[in-house]
Amino acid sequence: MKIPELRKRVQELSAKDMETIIVEMYKMMPKKFIEEKQIDELITHGKAFTEGEKK
Repeated sequence: MKIPELRKRVQELSAKDMETIIVEMYKMMPKKFIEEKQIDELITHGKAFTEGEKK
């Protein structure tokens, strides 16, 4: 799925469905990947994290 399609589908989801999807995706990720890609920081700091990446 390409990013524009993903964004469209995400907008259609309820908050509960979004929570379920995020938790299930997180559980599928290897711990090493979570650490290397700083997934916990992304979840904790959200937009501030992604804006910091752009600099």
